[in-house]
This record gives sequence, C-alpha cells and structure tokens, in this order.
Amino acid sequence: MIAQRSAVNFIVLKVMAFYLIAAALVLAIFMVVSYHVLLSQQQGGLAKLANYVETVLSIKRMSPVKRDNLISHYLDDNRELFSCVALKNPRSGNSFNWVNPATEQPWREGELHSIALNASSDILLVQFNHLSMVGILFSQFGITLFAMLAQLALLVVLIWVLVRRSLRRSVFRFVKELSLINLKKPTPIQYDSSLSQFIEYRQIIGIVNRVLLSLARSREALAATNEELEQRIAFRTAALASKNKILLELNQQLSVVANTDALTQVYNRTRFDQLFSENLAFAQQHKAPLSILLIDLDNFKKVNDQYGHQVGDQVLKHSADCINKVVGQNGFVCRWGGEEFAVLLPYYDIELARCKAEHIRGSLARSRNKAFDLTVTVSIGVAELGTDEQSSEVLKRADDALYDAKAHGRNCVVCAKCPGPDTQLAFGEMEKLNKITLDAEQAPNLGGSKA
Repeated sequence: MIAQRSAVNFIVLKVMAFYLIAAALVLAIFMVVSYHVLLSQQQGGLAKLANYVETVLSIKRMSPVKRDNLISHYLDDNRELFSCVALKNPRSGNSFNWVNPATEQPWREGELHSIALNASSDILLVQFNHLSMVGILFSQFGITLFAMLAQLALLVVLIWVLVRRSLRRSVFRFVKELSLINLKKPTPIQYDSSLSQFIEYRQIIGIVNRVLLSLARSREALAATNEELEQRIAFRTAALASKNKILLELNQQLSVVANTDALTQVYNRTRFDQLFSENLAFAQQHKAPLSILLIDLDNFKKVNDQYGHQVGDQVLKHSADCINKVVGQNGFVCRWGGEEFAVLLPYYDIELARCKAEHIRGSLARSRNKAFDLTVTVSIGVAELGTDEQSSEVLKRADDALYDAKAHGRNCVVCAKCPGPDTQLAFGEMEKLNKITLDAEQAPNLGGSKA
C-alpha cells in the first residue's frame, strides 16, 4: 500500500532538496575558483619577490647585511604567503635564509620553487605557506556557507509559510468543492481567485469541469435509457402477464379436460387412479381407514334402448350430480366406465362407508329430473382397505360386492368382507353373507322392473 503524505510537505522537501543540490554545485565551483585564485596569488607573489630581490641586488654599494634586512622586511610584510625563502650564490657560496616566524615550517623538497635571477647569478628558493591555501579557502568558504545556510533557512520559512497557508488553503478549498459536487446534477467548479493566475490550476479546473459535464450528459443519457427500458419492461411484463393468464386458463382447461369426464363432469378413470394410489399410500403409512364404493345404475341398458341415448346421457349427468352432492368434500367421485361410478372415501371405515352408500342410494331413488320421468336405482359394493392390501385387491373385493348386490335384486348396498381372519364390522359380514336387499316398493328399480 502506498503511504499517504501531504502535498505541501512534499513540495517543501523537493524545493529544499533542489536548493541543497544547487548549493553543493555552487560550493564546488567556488572551491575550484578559490584554488585557481590562490595559484595566481602565489605566482604573482613569487614574481614580485623575484623583482624585489633583483632590485635590491642591483644596488652595488649596499652591504650584504642591509640587503638581507631589506629582503627580510619584505618577507615579513608578506609572511601570510611565504613559508621559507633562501637565496643561493653558486660562485661565492653566500646565502640568505628566511623562515616564517609564525609557522616555522621546515623545508620540504616537493614544494620548493626555484628562480634564477637575471641581474645576478643568485638562485631564489621559495616555499609557500602550507596553511595559506587552506586558510584562504576555508575563510571564504565559511562566509559563503553561512550566507547559503541563512538563505536556505529564510527560503524554508517563506515556503513553509506561503505554501502551507496559501497552497494548502486553496487545495483544501478545491477538495471541499469536489466533495460537495451533486453527482445527480453536477455543476462546473468556479475558479479560485488566488490560484486562477496559475496555468496549471486553470488546466486542472478545466479538466475537472469537462469530466463533470461529461458525467452530467452521461447521467441524462442513462436516465433516458433507463426510462425507455422501464417502459419496455412494463410493456413486456404486461404482455407476459396477459400471456401467462391465458396459459393459466388454458392449463386449467387442459387439466379439467385431462382429469374430468366430459359428460358427467366428475373425475375420469385416469385421475381417479392417481388419487386412489396417493390416498392408499397415505392410509397405509398413517394407519388411517380408507373405503371405496363401486356404484352401478340398475337396468341402464333398457333406458338407452327404450328412451334413446340422449335420455341415457341425462340420466348419467343427473346421477353424477346427486352422488357429488351427497359425497361433497368428504371424498372423490369418478366415472368408472359406462353406467358405473366409483367413490373414494378417505378416513371412512366400513360402517361409515355403508351409511354413505345408503345415503347415495336413497337420494337417487327419491330424486326427480325435469328432463325425464324415471326413478333411478343403483347397486353399490362397499369395501374397506385392509392391512397391507394392494389397490387391485380392495377393488376386486368392492367389485365382487357390487356383483353380489346386482345378483340379489339390485337397488341395495353390499359390504365386502375384510381380508383378515376377523371382520371389521359385524354388520358388514352379515351384509356379505345374507345379501340384504331393500323392498322394491321403497325404492323401485330404474325402468320399473326387477332383475
């Protein structure tokens, strides 16, 4: 992660670094120039000394002592430049030797400068003051360094005050304006009067304003696009809802067509088989009673032969309506085939199922319909699901009970015997064994005759 730092401090540190680099370059140049100035001073001092000595030696009547004194005085006046001076005459062997009393440095072979004098055969040996170069450099360097440090301190104070107060205030104001921009309705940023004179600042503000303008246009275009998309979505949603409604209605119609008998409007055989399988599994899992009624209209073939199939269809519709009203929400009614109906009764044991079958038989016998003047009688076989019994087995027992009812005079209810060793209801066993039939006068057969 990149460390965060203040822009003002960064600018101040950069300015100080550049100033120190410039100061180092200036000091290096100053030292080089000072060195060359010192060399020129030494050469000039050496030439002047040689001229002075030649002048003194050119005086014929001057005694050697006085001559040496004059040269010594001259060297004493210029002792900040010379360390040791000697004058040698190879012929006479006379010599002059002067040592700077302030430094008293010995002769150093590598630093000797010899000059042959033109006016005489003497040789002038000179050794410059070793401290003179260092002294000149450091005396001037100290003054220069002090001036540069003072200038640097003043510059730092001015930059710190001016930049920190003006630039930071302007930057903070600029950042505050950026933070207050309404992104929903962006407006251009106004120029700061104190910074508008700078080209860079105006360029930055110009770029930001162009970005804001582009953002505003983009938001407008996006809003228009969103509105158009919402309209399209609303239109498509309405169209889809309408189609879904149509499909739902069609599915409901298809479900009715697929599961309902077209004539009687009760469940068909396919749907009844599904309901029977589901309720049989539930009853076996939860040990709940489950009964089934198989109902057959008595002498229905005679009705078709005597009155025609249209009347027969009306009889089937009327019978299905009566059975549906009696069963209600307590069971499921289906057209089993031809003139036969089946009724599935969850939570009904054999006794309750027998009572419901008697209710159905009596309601049909007492019912009347304007479309035909006939008495409808039915034969009903009743069976209750036994323990671990399959659907085919209970249907077989109910069908056998129905045949027994038809064989014993029709217009009656017969309960099938339970598959176990013990009967579920004594009355059911009695019904199975004795084949109880009802009196024909109480409920006459369909068509007015007994089988």
